[in-house]
Amino acid sequence: MKISLKWLQDYVDVTEFFQKPEVLAEALTRGGLEVEEIINRAKDFNHVVIGHILEKDKHPNADKLSLCRVSTGEGVVHQIVCGAQNHKAGDRVIVALPGAVLPGNFAIKKSAVRGVDSAGMLCSLKELGLATESEGIAILPADAPVGKSYAEYGGYDDVTFELKVTANRADCLSHFGLAREVSTLFGKELKVPSSEIKTNGKSTKSEIALDVKAFDLCPRYAGRFLKGVKVGPSPAWLKARLESVGMNSINNIVDVTNYVMLELGQPLHAFDAAFINGKKSSWTVPLLVKNSSLWTELKSL
Repeated sequence: MKISLKWLQDYVDVTEFFQKPEVLAEALTRGGLEVEEIINRAKDFNHVVIGHILEKDKHPNADKLSLCRVSTGEGVVHQIVCGAQNHKAGDRVIVALPGAVLPGNFAIKKSAVRGVDSAGMLCSLKELGLATESEGIAILPADAPVGKSYAEYGGYDDVTFELKVTANRADCLSHFGLAREVSTLFGKELKVPSSEIKTNGKSTKSEIALDVKAFDLCPRYAGRFLKGVKVGPSPAWLKARLESVGMNSINNIVDVTNYVMLELGQPLHAFDAAFINGKKSSWTVPLLVKNSSLWTELKSL
């Protein structure tokens, strides 16, 4: 099971472990939760920052290359040769400075390109290992903070643990469950997530009937009916949370059920009520949804 420290931080203070994750790993292992691997993604983006293109000119010795003056904040300006053509003066871009090592063990160094000094590289998402294909360098929003670490800006300043959870510790198969364990091991305050259910006064039972046919196998069967919401892409923060623990984003409905499962350890499933014959379900699932969507409403279930 993968655990994100940034996600865990929502429920218990683990600030001290971002710089020393091995201390937390040792404590968890002593507590019976073996940490098999520690992954620090921020290390993949050392010396990769947000830059601002001040000027873009043609390379004096190559028609297909451009010569840019790029600021990385606090008066620091770099001359960088670039082969892409999709950028212009004023753009915010991702800059790999000398000392950065990109995927494929590609080290960035000061060099001369066709007789002109270049101190860095303007990056595409593919070159950063964040996409399989890229058309030119990545252009960031105009309000991207110049000089900021791209790992922090992009949400990649996270540390993840790969845990081996034994069958008797199902209580730790979620971020909140593990936060409870961490709060106990280190005497830290546990932040219990709160929720508020908004209703229109109608009962779920007026829309969908739940029928438990094997009570001995399923002693509790719960559902909630939602309508008037739209299936679509998840917000960026939700995608980032799921991707931080190795899960792909599908859409807002699927993603939010996975989010709640990873947050609280409660498996969920969403169904379109329009396809439930006779508005009656005997499936052992805890959530029924019609044209479902809004994450804030779903998370409160």
